[in-house]
Amino acid sequence: MIEQLKAGEVAAPVQSAAGFHILKLVDLRAASVAPYEQVKDELRAALRTQRQELAARAYLEGLLNAGTVSIDGAALNAAFDQTAAATAAQPA
Repeated sequence: MIEQLKAGEVAAPVQSAAGFHILKLVDLRAASVAPYEQVKDELRAALRTQRQELAARAYLEGLLNAGTVSIDGAALNAAFDQTAAATAAQPA
């Protein structure tokens, strides 16, 4: 379906787990490979972020497995409510 679109054309709605999507092909370019020198800083940042997330997840799983963490449902709900209220108050 998408493979047959030409630049500027719109596809029929597509359903995914996140809902329905309308796709428009804006531009069509030949495949290319960016030189390492051009993307190395971005790659390093992405790998650093990934390592930090993995370390944080492992740390939290260790806390949960050791039984040293408990969740206060009321405090968690209050934090969610506060965040939702602050988000709703922001101008669009």
